[in-house]
Amino acid sequence: MKIQSFQIENIKRVRTVALEPRSDGLTVIGGGNGQGKTSILDAIAFALGGKRHAPTNPKRDGAAGDPYIKITMDNGIVVERKGRNSSLVVTDPTGAKAGQALLNSFVSELAIDLPAFMKASEREKAKGLMGVLGIGEKMDTLEQREKALFDQRHDAGVTLGQKKKQLLGMPAYEDAPDEPVSVQDLIRRQQAAIERNSRNRILRESAARIRAQLEDARARAARLHDEVTSLEADLARVDSAAAGAEDEPTAELEAAIASAEDTNAKVRANAERERVKAECATAQEKYDALAAELASVRNERVKLLDGAKLPLDGLAISDGCLLYKGQRWDGMSGAEQLTVAVAVASAINPKCGFVLLDELEKFDMPSMERFGKWLEEHGLQAICTRVSSGDECTIVIEDGMAHHPEVKFTPGQF
Repeated sequence: MKIQSFQIENIKRVRTVALEPRSDGLTVIGGGNGQGKTSILDAIAFALGGKRHAPTNPKRDGAAGDPYIKITMDNGIVVERKGRNSSLVVTDPTGAKAGQALLNSFVSELAIDLPAFMKASEREKAKGLMGVLGIGEKMDTLEQREKALFDQRHDAGVTLGQKKKQLLGMPAYEDAPDEPVSVQDLIRRQQAAIERNSRNRILRESAARIRAQLEDARARAARLHDEVTSLEADLARVDSAAAGAEDEPTAELEAAIASAEDTNAKVRANAERERVKAECATAQEKYDALAAELASVRNERVKLLDGAKLPLDGLAISDGCLLYKGQRWDGMSGAEQLTVAVAVASAINPKCGFVLLDELEKFDMPSMERFGKWLEEHGLQAICTRVSSGDECTIVIEDGMAHHPEVKFTPGQF
């Protein structure tokens, strides 16, 4: 749906302006600064967009009459705002329900407030376009899942790095046994050996004592024959026991006891290293799994975008940002930015066949011509302002009035 004609009186800087804009392509409203060009666009936005676009003080300073706006759409719908309160009257020739609800059904918010899109961040632009394509909610879910997985993978990577660093700094002892050495068992064996050696010493001392007694007894052998016989029997018994007794070496046990704690420290170090090694493997598995899931989510996002029909050839969404002909927003020319914005505005509500554009003086004539041709090819209407009074202007505004309302463009221009 497009604007067939509009009439504006006593709005902001406008005294009275009436115009039938071109149905396709550019309708350029020219004039100097402060003459009322932008006021015309503001009045159209107010009439069609409702109170959220109402000027703070709509009535022109010094005007005797009240503000009045009348817009006729190409399907016969007539929109009027008039009177002190700018009351809305919508007349639908089909008899359908009128009022702001009817206007909202065919007016794209971006079409009457394109600067809102132009000033938005790159991600906001892409998000708005995905909402138009019907994939915004799904994309939000995927982006949230992607962020959660990215954070989890980051945490897993930190843990993995810490474990690897810890593992690299840990000693490994190839000569250490698998289990710790029991110091208590070594001490117990040492004590048993000492006790046996003590008994052996006592036996040897007893034998020496008996030998001494025997020598003394032999001196008294004649009168102590019976005592000698008894002592010989005792000696034979003790000598027999002593002859079979062998001392056990304790040096090895003493050395084992001395080195047991060092050995056990190595065993504990090896066990701790194996534990960290196992944790490192677990952390690696978690990291790899999260990385795979993250890649899967990203692939799903790519497939979702690949399956979406974008409103403009050369337009794409990558990493949450709009691309046009391979360029991000700040790499596009002004005309390309405007083309993308108009295409998105049109896609948001295909019923809306027009847009309002302010400050078209930023573009040179070749850029305007290319943009106007693109509008015509896509059947879109653009009502624009430009600080100029040249032949490209449909009308020129001076002091709130049309200086020359005749159309000055040549056939095929814009």
